[in-house]
Amino acid sequence: MIIILKKIFLRVLYASLTSTTIALLLLFIGKIFKDKLTPRFHHILWLLVLIRLLMPFAPESNLSIFNLLPGSKDSISLETLIPSTKETEPFTKRQIDMAINKAKPDLTNINKQRHQDNNFLEDDLLKPKKSILNKNETNKFENIIGLISCAWLIGFLTMAAFLLTAAIRFKKDTKTFEKITHPNTLDILNNCKKRLAINTQIELFCGKGFCSPFIFGILKPRIYLPKHILNKIDDKELSHILIHELSHYKRKDLLCNLLSTLAIMLHWFNPIVWFAMKKMRADIECACDMYVLENLEEEFTHYGRTIIKLSSLISSSQHNKMLYAYFYEGKEQIERRIIMINMFKKGSYKLSAIALIFFIALGCCTLTNAETGTNTTLKPEKNTETEQFSFDEAEKVFSTLDRAIDFIDFDFKVPDKMPTDYEFDKIFFYEEKGLASVDFTKIDVDKQIGVSILVSNNDMIKYLKEIHSDANEKVINERTIKPDIKFSEEPMNISNIQGTCLTISKDWDIKEKDLEDYRKHDTGRIKVRPITKIVEKYFIWQDENIWYSVPYYHKNGDFEGFFLSEIPRDDITILLSSLKFPKDIQNIEYKSRDYDRFLEIYSNKDLEAAREILGFAPKFPLNLPDGFVPVSSLIRPFSETLHDNKLVEMIKMETIFQLKDKDSIQEISLNQTKDPSKYDDMIQNGYISLEYYKDPVDAKVKTNVAEKKIDIVPIMINDIKVLKYELDITNPNIISKGITKTQNYIWKQNDVVYETQFIGDMGNQQEIVRALIKTR
Repeated sequence: MIIILKKIFLRVLYASLTSTTIALLLLFIGKIFKDKLTPRFHHILWLLVLIRLLMPFAPESNLSIFNLLPGSKDSISLETLIPSTKETEPFTKRQIDMAINKAKPDLTNINKQRHQDNNFLEDDLLKPKKSILNKNETNKFENIIGLISCAWLIGFLTMAAFLLTAAIRFKKDTKTFEKITHPNTLDILNNCKKRLAINTQIELFCGKGFCSPFIFGILKPRIYLPKHILNKIDDKELSHILIHELSHYKRKDLLCNLLSTLAIMLHWFNPIVWFAMKKMRADIECACDMYVLENLEEEFTHYGRTIIKLSSLISSSQHNKMLYAYFYEGKEQIERRIIMINMFKKGSYKLSAIALIFFIALGCCTLTNAETGTNTTLKPEKNTETEQFSFDEAEKVFSTLDRAIDFIDFDFKVPDKMPTDYEFDKIFFYEEKGLASVDFTKIDVDKQIGVSILVSNNDMIKYLKEIHSDANEKVINERTIKPDIKFSEEPMNISNIQGTCLTISKDWDIKEKDLEDYRKHDTGRIKVRPITKIVEKYFIWQDENIWYSVPYYHKNGDFEGFFLSEIPRDDITILLSSLKFPKDIQNIEYKSRDYDRFLEIYSNKDLEAAREILGFAPKFPLNLPDGFVPVSSLIRPFSETLHDNKLVEMIKMETIFQLKDKDSIQEISLNQTKDPSKYDDMIQNGYISLEYYKDPVDAKVKTNVAEKKIDIVPIMINDIKVLKYELDITNPNIISKGITKTQNYIWKQNDVVYETQFIGDMGNQQEIVRALIKTR
């Protein structure tokens, strides 16, 4: 609930700030043109402020005045100001840990391989970095935003309660008012209605407790006249009062005042809004006077005298000021209206063509947001409408349940409760297999226990038997060893769910003499032994034609011992006893702890989320010169060692481009980050410094670190300074194809650092960089 409140408040705050800018602009215009603008035109200009105050969203446009504000190209909304509070571990540590620590088997025996590091300014042997994100500070900032949001809500509800009380009191008072039925008065009213071409039935009432005539009610309008005034005015003055109030109705001023009241309620904290709405209401009165004068056939001075006389009869106290439009507004306003009446000329109420064109142009500039710079067009040189795209990847991973549901084409249940020491991790979806894996992890770094609930619209028992029967051969000393695989099924019951326990055992006939080749790779830190036996158990059941399975037992062994992992039955019971469809989930927020740090890009919807994570709109061209197209993209944390061993950590978006419909080693990667540290370091020092481990097995030994200084070459592309440098390739698969170096370009544009890497022989590199620079 607090998250929704913060989002609403940030929307209101953003609307308030943009409206303040427009209001100040209108005041400046008013100062420049002074009395050259008519009150009616003043009024319609204030409508721009009112519309902006009440607009929850606004389209982007290159005509928007907010493009002139600093950093407007990167800003999406004020929501991007809230930093994330989730801490994650850099990917560069993954393969080092796998080499140092003995790998633990996967309970599901399903390949959950994530995005591979693609050699972009980092090697698999890069030194592991420690996260330096400050979780406490971001939590503190979020808490402050939460408190401010609550204060705003209290102010809004207070004003709403006050206005509701005033409306109820007024409704109660109207029961004591007298309906005017005097024929002469009604004739005057009807004549005024006829003059303004009003066919709606409008009744007259008089009473005590208020001092100024007013019209109230949008659907059923009524005119209320103070009783003490009726006895002191003649018929002509009465007709002036009635035609003024009817003009408010004809001009839709009642609706305008209602919306301005709503705007003040939403933006009660902004004094500029109060001032702007007051100015707008003053201009409404003057514009209404102009409309009355346009429809009067007598001398305008008579109408002015009526206003002066009425002002002398009205006491200074005003009632229910925010609920209706009034005839009287104060001494300064009366003087302004009298001056306007004396200067009035027939036909001046109408708006000229120039005024309408100016209003439309100003509306295009003020009722739109600044362009954020996103462009996913086929031609990066042009800024056209965003095209839809999608990556058809066989394996997808999601950090939220909602995003997974967008892709999984069958309904399934998930737990609504979990053990206190567990948390939701990820959802994997294997589209070709029709299989999803909902993963939970135990918050215990020592045990590293996880629970996966597999769901599928296909036979789960048949599927598990098939995957465990394939690709189990081991080649040792040039001898191919196939395992002896056995399957057994028996009834099983967990949490009143009747299912089947599928046990799978694999036994490789590996002899002691087969270990000779493995012993050659033994070191003082790592002992390499082939696994000789694996036993896995799955609890499987079917519910509404959907298959479910929980892999709860795994045991493997070699010649020196065995490893056993078993999920406690109580933990499984808690999860399975609360299975519900996603729409009924209430107790678990299916968002991974790193959902705001890691994001796989699959379609346009993910690009919107990418904006919030990165803090800017990323470049995402769907086509680059020579036919390169994006094939994958993700956002993740990344550590970088700079000059003098300075460590920085950033959030980057990494997109891979390959040739369409061609089997080629050529590849382009584009990195985007808000952190300028690396670029600034290269500019200052004239080179880039990289640290490597001489031997990944002894990665924790300090003397094992080697440093490389790589020269950079500055070049100018599209008036932007681009730094070019080369990196050695260490991936043996790429080296085997005759490619030993990558070409890299890094530049800074609109406070965002972009870095691209070319793998393979591409003579058109600078043209591709130029296309990326032009991409918005």
